[in-house]
Amino acid sequence: MDAAIHLKPVDRVPNAPFYEAPICSYFGTSFRAALLEGQAMLDAHLAALDAFKFDWIIVGMGLIGGIIPEELGCEIR
Repeated sequence: MDAAIHLKPVDRVPNAPFYEAPICSYFGTSFRAALLEGQAMLDAHLAALDAFKFDWIIVGMGLIGGIIPEELGCEIR
C-alpha cells in the first residue's frame, strides 16, 4: 500500500475500497445499526476485511468514524 501511495512498483494492485453502507446488508446488519451501534459497525467492517482481504480500510463510516476505535478499546479525542 505504501509503495502504491508513493507511485512505486507494486506486486499487485492494492485493494482499498470505500464501501460503507453496502457492507451492512451484505453481512447481515442494517445500515442504521452499523451507524449507531459500535459492535454492529465493528462486526461489519471486520467481516468485510476478512472476506475480501482489503489492504486498507476506513475505520468508521462517514463523519462518525470514532465508533470503531472506541469499540476496539481506543480512546478518541
